[in-house]
Amino acid sequence: MTPAVEWAEVQGPVLRAYAHVPQAAYLWLQVTDRAAAKVWLTELLPEITTAAAGKQTTHVNLALTAAGMTALGLDGAVAASFGASFFEGMDAPHRALMLGDVGRSAPEHWAWGHQARTEPLHLLLMLFAVDEPVLEALVLRHQQGFEAAGLRLVKGMPERAAIPASGAEHFGFRDGVSQPLIAGSHQAARYKSAYRGGSIIAPGEFILGYANELGQQAATASVPAADDPNGILPALVDDPAGRRDLGRNGSFMVLRQLQQDVAGFWNYLSAEAARGGDISDAAATLLAAKLIGRWPSGAPLAVSPLADDPRLARKNDFGFALEDSAGLRCPVGAHIRRANPRDSVGASARDATTLSRHHRLMRRGRSYGPRLADLRQDDGTERGILFVALNANLERQFEFVQQTWLHNPKFGGLYAERDPFASIDDGAISRPFTIPAITIRRRLSGMPRFVTVRGGAYLFLPGVATLRYLAAR
Repeated sequence: MTPAVEWAEVQGPVLRAYAHVPQAAYLWLQVTDRAAAKVWLTELLPEITTAAAGKQTTHVNLALTAAGMTALGLDGAVAASFGASFFEGMDAPHRALMLGDVGRSAPEHWAWGHQARTEPLHLLLMLFAVDEPVLEALVLRHQQGFEAAGLRLVKGMPERAAIPASGAEHFGFRDGVSQPLIAGSHQAARYKSAYRGGSIIAPGEFILGYANELGQQAATASVPAADDPNGILPALVDDPAGRRDLGRNGSFMVLRQLQQDVAGFWNYLSAEAARGGDISDAAATLLAAKLIGRWPSGAPLAVSPLADDPRLARKNDFGFALEDSAGLRCPVGAHIRRANPRDSVGASARDATTLSRHHRLMRRGRSYGPRLADLRQDDGTERGILFVALNANLERQFEFVQQTWLHNPKFGGLYAERDPFASIDDGAISRPFTIPAITIRRRLSGMPRFVTVRGGAYLFLPGVATLRYLAAR
């Protein structure tokens, strides 16, 4: 029998998107004095928000890079045992190529996260608040203690991000509609219309120490019992040597700063609509919806193909195999269909749904930068998304989705097409996008890159016991 998740040991973002605290600050910290930083971490522990906590006016969470673990005194070999992707980093040349981080999005152009060129990154302190004044007070209180705590605030990434009141990202489309639920959570217990079971996912897909959709536990890191004399960490299951589990109740965190070219997006679509003989905003919006797979409200094209329907803004119980196998409603190459193919990529709808369940991500991103007043007139200010995803296996989840679904030019039977938002921009392809039709299909071409990667990192969001162990050892 699968044990119940120890929610009081799991950090809050794994379970909740914190929509009730829309304002956030992300502070990158460098450890300059290990002993002082451990005292700081000890004092921070009571403030860490766990998944067992209720809604509050503020929440505080902490994630670490592999370099951050060693900066706090963890042996490098132990940090490396969390996996090659985590230890090597997102900016490793072979990994950047796999993720599509080339051209303008290559790590050598990043504002942060390039380990050989930009500032070392150790800890990410995440602060959340109900409004801007409360956030400012929370940030100020924590910043005042950094120097005495042997910590240095590292600039580079936008520190402030938010969930807009409209729920829409800068292109103007509702974000975060399709989210998996963790089996055994109170959200899953309340969920009434899980799409063929596809939205309620085993805890081990997101949290180390629990069974995943394959009935297995994700690989974890451990330390000898002698290194944990006070027994802070749980014992590693079925380990005769009695090693202590360093990963239990933790999650791997993917963080990427994605700059959005809002004016470029809408001007391109307006030009394509005009090329098709329709200069209306509605025609450009339809093309945008075809690229994304949902209307601005969030209504899915697979359910509402002809017009936006705000009543369906949060609808997620739909598939593609039976309702839209040819992509006449939602194109096969649309972003939401690539990121989560549901029942459409496999020998059968059932097999495809099972496959999709093995690669889900828990997304916790927020928008940064001011809203653009005129979506077709760039104001020179950078804006975009701080993409945050949580998973238990970086290779099988985030990296698989990025490489095999988003960047695959032959995804779903296509040819030489990639995801319109997260795709490689290497100058080798004309970046077409096919919109199927019963008579003559429509084919967009010469599509510029609308999203540019400005920085990225892999982190670990530890369980509370692991934070306590790092502070005490």
